[in-house]
Amino acid sequence: MRVNSIRIEGLNNTRPSVVERIVKPILESQNLGDILVESQEACRRLARFGVFEDLGVVLDTSRDGFGRPTDEGVDVVLNVKEGSRLWARTGADVGNYEGNMKARLKILNAFGAGEILEANASYGIETDAITQNKDREALFQTGTAFQVAVYKQLRNNQIHSSHNEDIKGASARYKISSPRLGTHTLSYDAAWRQISGVAEGASWSVRKDAGHSFKSAVAHSFTLDRRDDSMLPTRGFLFKTSEEFAGLGGDVQHVKGEGEGQFVLPLGSGFSLSTSFRGGLLLPFNCASTRINDRFFLGGPLTIRGFRQSGVGPQDKEDAIGGDAYWAAGVSLLTPLPYLVDKPMKGHFFINGGSLAPIDPGTCSLLS
Repeated sequence: MRVNSIRIEGLNNTRPSVVERIVKPILESQNLGDILVESQEACRRLARFGVFEDLGVVLDTSRDGFGRPTDEGVDVVLNVKEGSRLWARTGADVGNYEGNMKARLKILNAFGAGEILEANASYGIETDAITQNKDREALFQTGTAFQVAVYKQLRNNQIHSSHNEDIKGASARYKISSPRLGTHTLSYDAAWRQISGVAEGASWSVRKDAGHSFKSAVAHSFTLDRRDDSMLPTRGFLFKTSEEFAGLGGDVQHVKGEGEGQFVLPLGSGFSLSTSFRGGLLLPFNCASTRINDRFFLGGPLTIRGFRQSGVGPQDKEDAIGGDAYWAAGVSLLTPLPYLVDKPMKGHFFINGGSLAPIDPGTCSLLS
């Protein structure tokens, strides 16, 4: 059995050539089993980009030029229903010593090839930001995406470091994902940064970094997530790494890396044991001193519980000034709660610890 033709019905905003690249392998099928497998794969690849609301495949009898049925093969009919092109959401987040109001607007399939135009705005205690993104989902290559973003952020660090940070920048990211091999992201970021709003009682460590800096950096990140749930996992593991090289122009020059791992073991009856570890290292070129807005900060509900936000590591007067190297580890026991077994709520017993420290400039001579 062979495929005589493929018909695509229901396209309004998507360019036919984009879909044709994905369904083309169906034409190479040699039997009914191959046709069904390739058709399902084509639907799966199309569905993952969020352009189509519904997808279906029908096998139709081939017909000759006079409309009479033939026995020479089948026609594959791909029925698609495109989703709404406009998507909006508003909401509020409270946690980690901050609260934010957010608004998000997306235009899906903006130019007919799976592109996403996105604008974000947020206002809150910690961060005010306006971001405009342009995502291009490469429909012709499974699991890839390209994103360009222009953004403006105002970070309010008055609570723990007596200053604000104003950031204006642009970035480009290329992401490739594989269910088996994880997700790799390559990015370039150029940002004009300003330490401003320095409080009257701010420490010298904050004051000396006040003013402007320009950061131009390339980065790579890798994520492999095999957990059954990202919020309350009961089994599986997570492995993440990130590396950044800053110094392609501008006055910020360093290499920076972080790694994170988590392993969750089910114990039965709704109990699970989780272990986690994370660490990071920041090394400047030419043994220069690092800036406060490039360093790591540790402490708070999302890093080391039991400490105030950024309360672990070097301090100058009342200001957290961050560090160049850190580690943090924890062990958690998640337990079911009476009468809430089927709800996304767990009892949580934990032990965690960590350390954050500066690096003596004399030890970075290998980068000079």
